[in-house]
Amino acid sequence: MFNAAFGMSGVVPEDNALVAAVQTVLGFETPMIMLLSFVINIILARITPFKYIFLTGHMMFSFAGTMAIVLDQMGINGWMAVAIGSVVQGICMVVFPAIAQPYTRKILKTDEVAFGFWGSSLIVFSGFVGRL
Repeated sequence: MFNAAFGMSGVVPEDNALVAAVQTVLGFETPMIMLLSFVINIILARITPFKYIFLTGHMMFSFAGTMAIVLDQMGINGWMAVAIGSVVQGICMVVFPAIAQPYTRKILKTDEVAFGFWGSSLIVFSGFVGRL
């Protein structure tokens, strides 16, 4: 469509397609990272001041797959990849909504909803720029 309309061609980088494509190779690590990171997220939400439960499933799957790919490329696979990936993702699932919450709160006027998105650092940056 873009080629016909604008004479342009290229690719659209889409992380979900990449994660889906590698599941024949990393079909063990990806779902295990997703599952165990959610357990870690629940534990961290229970024992830390950051009471955020990350419920954005497709984002969790995408991050878990990306972690599995990156760790595999570093020569880390199997249960070691699951352990490292789960801890990293579990921490991110609590921290990312927390860093965006001041801006989410300002817009929504409540703490009832948080923003579960891996690009939360961009939200914080945008909020900072918006205050200038």
